[in-house]
Amino acid sequence: MTTSEHYSHNTSLAALADVLAAPLLLARRCPPAPLSPCIKRLDYPLDATTPGLVWIHAPAGFGKTQYLLEWYHHWQGQGLNVIWFNCEVTDDAALLLQALLAGDGSAAAIELARHCWPLAETPAFAAGQLESILINWLALIDRPLCVCVDNLQNLDETGWRLVQLLISRVPETCSLALATRRAPSGASVVFRHPSLLAVAVRQLTFSLPQQQRWLAEHGLSLDQDEQLLLDRRLGGWPAALGIWLACVRAYATLEVMAPGLGMFELQDYWFSDVVADQSAENRLLLQQLAVLEYGCEDLLRRLNQWDSSAGIDELLRNGFLQPLDQAGWVKVAAPFRRLIFATVTEVQREQWHRLAFYWYGEHQQPVRALEHAQKTAMAAELAPWMESQAEALLASLDIAGLIDWCELAGDQVLNQSPRLMQLACWAWLVSHRQRRAESMLRQLMHRQLLDDAELAALQGYLARLKGQQKSAISLCKKALDGLSGDRYSIRFLMCSTLTYLSLGETDLDNARAWNRRAMQLARQHGGWALEALAMFDQGRIELHRGHLEFSLDLIDAGIQLLRDKPGRIAVVPMGRLMVYRAFLLWVTHRHPDTLPDLLEQGSRYCREGADVMICYGYGLQAMIAAADGHCRQALDLLDEVERLMHSWGVESASYLWLILVKANVWISQGKHHRAQGCLVELLQGQPVAHLPRPEVFPLLPDFAAATQARLYLVCGRFHDCLAEVDEWLRCNSSPMIMMLIQLIRAAALRGCNQIAESQHIFNQVGHQLRQEGISMSFKAWLPELYAPAREAESTFTTTARVQLSEREHDVLRKIAEGLSNQEIASQLFISLHTVKTHARKINIKLGVKNRTQAIHKAKELLLL
Repeated sequence: MTTSEHYSHNTSLAALADVLAAPLLLARRCPPAPLSPCIKRLDYPLDATTPGLVWIHAPAGFGKTQYLLEWYHHWQGQGLNVIWFNCEVTDDAALLLQALLAGDGSAAAIELARHCWPLAETPAFAAGQLESILINWLALIDRPLCVCVDNLQNLDETGWRLVQLLISRVPETCSLALATRRAPSGASVVFRHPSLLAVAVRQLTFSLPQQQRWLAEHGLSLDQDEQLLLDRRLGGWPAALGIWLACVRAYATLEVMAPGLGMFELQDYWFSDVVADQSAENRLLLQQLAVLEYGCEDLLRRLNQWDSSAGIDELLRNGFLQPLDQAGWVKVAAPFRRLIFATVTEVQREQWHRLAFYWYGEHQQPVRALEHAQKTAMAAELAPWMESQAEALLASLDIAGLIDWCELAGDQVLNQSPRLMQLACWAWLVSHRQRRAESMLRQLMHRQLLDDAELAALQGYLARLKGQQKSAISLCKKALDGLSGDRYSIRFLMCSTLTYLSLGETDLDNARAWNRRAMQLARQHGGWALEALAMFDQGRIELHRGHLEFSLDLIDAGIQLLRDKPGRIAVVPMGRLMVYRAFLLWVTHRHPDTLPDLLEQGSRYCREGADVMICYGYGLQAMIAAADGHCRQALDLLDEVERLMHSWGVESASYLWLILVKANVWISQGKHHRAQGCLVELLQGQPVAHLPRPEVFPLLPDFAAATQARLYLVCGRFHDCLAEVDEWLRCNSSPMIMMLIQLIRAAALRGCNQIAESQHIFNQVGHQLRQEGISMSFKAWLPELYAPAREAESTFTTTARVQLSEREHDVLRKIAEGLSNQEIASQLFISLHTVKTHARKINIKLGVKNRTQAIHKAKELLLL
């Protein structure tokens, strides 16, 4: 703003103040001083030239005013005229309109204000006239203007109508930032705004890095474990952190992480400021949801015997609750849960968990029922109930819940019932805890507690985990023939196992047949979690057939099926479907901006379900990171998931395929020797074709062949690459892998200067990829495939020239063993002069100067 403009602006304000005689009004334009010290919270500011609406909505204590201030200073720093108004309970609509006109300060706004002021004395006629004045003012605005309104919840109905009108009619050159504790009635107009930026509890909660910065700014030094504990206690709620800090300073003799420190003060703040205006019924709903973790209206009706839908809606609008992925289900916002939970007596918790147990049992969600029963004094009743629910418990696919119960119950309880022992054995098998399953199976066999079909089912699934394909097929078929119709969940697992075994053998027609049978079983018995899992299996089959579009449709249908069903989402099938959807989107290069969130959600569901399919999500994240040049991050992700599998007790065979992902990351870094080391570790001297085909990654042998071929390609060993791919192309692999290997073959042919044949293959495979909707060119992941011939020549010049003679290879190997020239001469029966001559030629061919460099270079080029 220029000096003259500043003078004119102040003069107009003075004139308006004289007209209105309202100095308090002008004071309302002054925003409060920023909190000090404070953390900058504005993570994604709008461009100053871009109009928009910032809607800041959260209960007390989340720093809404601070966040609004950052928008104020952001816009002000761009040289824009910014109006600030803080609503108080005594304010009316006329005062809000006066503040807007005062903030504008133009002559037209002052003239409109002259007509606005008397309306404060005539409330019966004010509403329509105020709206008319606002419309006239908005039509007159001819310069960029920004409006910040704090504590919007204090406006009366007429004031909110003015705000709605402001939102719907604001000129394109203007921006609005509105902060409120509660969403007023009719707030849907806000969420229909085309350029809405919604900021709520999730965005305002301190992340762990923000919390660390905040602690540092206040001179507190906590170790990592203490910081995590503080985050779990307070959930990143800014007000809670402030109260805790005040207590730390007030009770300096206590340890900063003393249990319960600040809880009394925080509860006082909660009741006096946060929920002071909430009804007793709404407070009770918050307590019940904090205890139950999540719920829906029908479940809460069982607890209270009254309709809670209106209360849930109000608590959602006010930011106390958050919706879950499942329609109609909600949970308490994370920062509040521990605080609210602490206000509930043990007697109340026991009563609500017991009622929840009965409700979930009636709604065919036995594992959810079990979770609540474990938190009551119902232990004596659980074993017989679980026996009666064994089939439904397994069909729910809530393996993590079953594992938790088995761990809590212990062997003494499990050993009382063959059905419970069998259920525990299945929980260990499905979660790939092979040793635990084998131990339980030995006990069942020793005590002769299984009939032939039940034993064959367990042994068949175990054989599958061990990679014993033929034995697994025979045992699973035997189990299917002998199991009774009411054992539908185990029969489904047998069909699913046979589907994967057929898929591993690339017998896609047989895989489809077993999958159809699994789907029929799931639908016949109403097992919608099983049905979603069967749709996941079908999607994988269609991917192997090369039908990516159909595969994606199946995955989307499975996700929708789970979302449409009542109750909480079945996490195992949902996690698998989401992770696989991310993979398909990556391959087809669709919606790349959605991949991080999709992978995060899918991995979260897999983690909740203790499902080894989480490895697929981590593997994909690592591939994406490596393709973006973040190889260190990719390796860290692989290390992280391996540690997770170890902590779960999962056998390494189930995630051994991650070694191949690591090998490809090393190739991307140019560390070829390390990549070769990964392949040696995986193969352990056996041919690629003899590798197992695990459930999580049945393409293990195919991917290993492609990785070895890629490694030969980048090292310039084109003839070795061609030998590898030609061998694998004679195998019965999936169409998808065949296309990838054909591309590697084309690149190797180009390296051998067979340009015409190479280009023909590229064109042919490219046409096939486009037909299947695969727009990904593999350029980021496999840049060596599409390098032009001239670039390929420069890329592979060094390695292509390295053609050592057989005797030079012998000398090189002896050098690598650390032998001296004389020792090499003695062992190879050649003269010392000849050894020196060979060593000199080796150095020249490798482009190095000494033995150490020669050994290093030879390993990188896979000559050793």
